[in-house]
Amino acid sequence: MRKSNVGTQRPGVLRPRNSDATPNNRSSGGQVARKSFLAKPGQVERTRRGSSNGSNRPSASGLRFTPTRNNAYGANLLGPPSSTSRPSPAARNSSMGTVSRKEMRPITDSSFKSRCIDKIISFLVTNGYDLPVERRTLLTPSAKDFGNIFQFIYRHLDNSYQLQSKFEDEIPRILKALTYPVQMPKSSFITVGSPHTWPSVLAMLDWLIEVINNSNDMDVESLAFPEEFDSDMCQQRIRIETDIKLFHCDTEQDIEDCHEEFRHNIERLSKVRPQDMIASQEQMEQIEDEIGALNSQEEREAELKQQYSQMLNDIEKLNGYCLELEAFNANKDAEIVKQKQTLEGVRSEFKQLNEDIVHLTQLKNEQGLSAAELTHFKNHAREGAVVTQQLQLQSKDLDTKIWNKEMEIGKTMKSLNENICMYNGLVSQLELSNDYEATSVINSDNLYHLQNNIIALLRTKKKNVKHDAFQTQDAKRQKEDELYMTKEMLQEKSVEVTKLESKLKRLEDDKLITKKEVQTEKQEMLQESECHLEQIKEERKSSKSYLYQKQRAIEQSKEEQERIRSQASERARKGIEFLVKVNAVARDHLIFNGKESLKFKKVVDQISSDIQDVVKDSTTEKQK
Repeated sequence: MRKSNVGTQRPGVLRPRNSDATPNNRSSGGQVARKSFLAKPGQVERTRRGSSNGSNRPSASGLRFTPTRNNAYGANLLGPPSSTSRPSPAARNSSMGTVSRKEMRPITDSSFKSRCIDKIISFLVTNGYDLPVERRTLLTPSAKDFGNIFQFIYRHLDNSYQLQSKFEDEIPRILKALTYPVQMPKSSFITVGSPHTWPSVLAMLDWLIEVINNSNDMDVESLAFPEEFDSDMCQQRIRIETDIKLFHCDTEQDIEDCHEEFRHNIERLSKVRPQDMIASQEQMEQIEDEIGALNSQEEREAELKQQYSQMLNDIEKLNGYCLELEAFNANKDAEIVKQKQTLEGVRSEFKQLNEDIVHLTQLKNEQGLSAAELTHFKNHAREGAVVTQQLQLQSKDLDTKIWNKEMEIGKTMKSLNENICMYNGLVSQLELSNDYEATSVINSDNLYHLQNNIIALLRTKKKNVKHDAFQTQDAKRQKEDELYMTKEMLQEKSVEVTKLESKLKRLEDDKLITKKEVQTEKQEMLQESECHLEQIKEERKSSKSYLYQKQRAIEQSKEEQERIRSQASERARKGIEFLVKVNAVARDHLIFNGKESLKFKKVVDQISSDIQDVVKDSTTEKQK
């Protein structure tokens, strides 16, 4: 468990960590003497509202010291000081600590409760809580578990704190002293683990841990008295001094004087002259006039924008038309290439046919035969074909006869082999010698092979004769057919060549005409678009350039103003936070002094009572 650095701290009294235990009079021996810009506690009351004997009075509540005006220092700075007379301290102090806000946190939300439980468990584990803690324990804790957890957490604020047995009366007083924003009734701690009271108690523990973490992270000495106070001129110092002066102002005139003095100091610190402010204001007015003049040209601007959009649409249409023309030209070029390839193929075929014709004419010339001889050859070929057909029919008949004989021989050989097998089986059954066995397989096989060889030889000779006859006849017929077909194809190809040449010429003429038309249209469109673009550029130069410059200047000035505003708001926020922290330190010091004075008063009363008792005893002894 960590030990607090608070010195002579009492239960229920809060002090910032790492602070000195001696009274904050800036004159102790352990500290360097330093000028304070804060009024001492009770100084204003002594000068303005002092009692008849020149000492501060406690409130009418007897032993309870209520906070003085210094407690509400940060709150009073949030609103302008009133020009009317101030209320008495008792009237102000009677309202302190009685205002309680409504609970705004979602304490019944399961996610909020889970987050609070995680935070409490993390705090307990990190700071060395010696008792076992579980998540189930923090969901429905007992009074003992809650007392141990609260005592462990609060000891980080007061290391000598010891929880009483009836903590339901003590904890609300502690929370009120800590200025807990929500009022916690006594009944919340009587049934601490019940479902309707535990969420608010859990949120209170979460808030207490947040206060401890903030007090650990905050160095009050460095915040209350930074090193910048030692400099002669510092904007933060000027702001603090002005806030203190405003706090002590009574009338509206004093407030205006403080504001005027603060403005002069800021101008002197920022090195800004009134002439510069006037010049900037005049420049802003001039820019606003120019903006108003430019806004009057909205109709002309709208018309130019419409023309510009129309020109852009025309350019898009022209570009689309050009793309279509290019695609059409590409298709035509592809067709021309295809036609050229077809023409090349026809020309190559035509050349091949011419070569074949020349070769055939040469062969015809080399034959040296007359027409009668050719006719005789044709007749002889026809007769040979008839004889060949007859021979083919005869060969087919012979083949069928041979096949039939072969089938009969095969069947006979099969029956013979079966009989031989039966005979050999009987010989083996009678257990006779091998000489009695019969065989005819070898002779039959030799006969079969010889017959096959003879038939194959005859068939090959017959096929060769037929082939020679057919080859001669077919060669003659093919030559005649080829000659006739060559002549016809030659005539057809010559006609196709003439047609293709005329078509190719016509396509080339169309292509040239189309290219010329496209080029002329493209040039006209480009010239027209260039004219439109030049007109648009001139219009932009004449009307938009000045407007763009002014708009840019206005945007820059707006950004500068926003930056200055953000800086001013940030500085105001930091100043208010600083003053609130200073107020907290002063309040703690005042509470400590009040308690010390109460203690001193009790001691004095005790001493006076003892003296009175001694005097009474002495008088009684004298009387005796």
